[in-house]
Amino acid sequence: MAQLEEVKDNMSDVEYRRARHVIGEDQRTLKTVESLKNKAFNVVGTNMTASHNSLRDDYEVSCEELDFLVKTALSVPGVYGSRMTGGGFGGCTVTLVDASAVDTLIATLQEQYVRKYRNRCECYVASPAAGAGLADLAGALDTIEHGESGVSSSSSSPSGISFADIWVPVAIAALSAVIAFAFLSRRKA
Repeated sequence: MAQLEEVKDNMSDVEYRRARHVIGEDQRTLKTVESLKNKAFNVVGTNMTASHNSLRDDYEVSCEELDFLVKTALSVPGVYGSRMTGGGFGGCTVTLVDASAVDTLIATLQEQYVRKYRNRCECYVASPAAGAGLADLAGALDTIEHGESGVSSSSSSPSGISFADIWVPVAIAALSAVIAFAFLSRRKA
C-alpha cells in the first residue's frame, strides 16, 4: 500500500481507489487465510465486511439492496461479517454466522428486506468445506467410451495429476455461511 501512496498524485481518483481496493483485497485475503487457520472468525468477519465496504466505496460495484443486506446482517448477534459476492451491481451477499444464529439471521433478512423493498430475499445455508483436494487421475482416463457407437479412445495419464488445494482445509465447526439473494426485479413478494 505504501507504494500506491507514493504514486497517488500520478493517478486519477478513480484509478487510485480501484488500485487501493485490489491491493487491500489481496492483504485482506492473506489475513483471512491466517485467521481461518487460527479459527479467528471475528477477524475473518471483519475482513469480509471491510471487503464489502471497499467494493462499495472504492470499486463502486455494490448497490443499495446489497448494502442493506450487509448492514442488516451485521445487526444480528452471532454474525461475524458479511459482504456482497458475485459480479456486483446486484445479486447476493455471503454472511459468516455462528450456527446458533442462522435462523435468526434468515428471519431478520427476509422480514427487513420485504418490509423495505416489497420484494423477497431468498437465503441458503452453506457449510464451509475444505474445498478442492488432490485427485489421482492415473488410470482414470485410460479408456473413455464415446456414446452408443462403442468407439473408445485411449489416453495415457501421468501418475499423480492433481488439482491444487486452493482453500485452507480447516474444519469450521459451529459456523455456517448464509447466502442471501436479493431479487432486484420489482416483483411483489
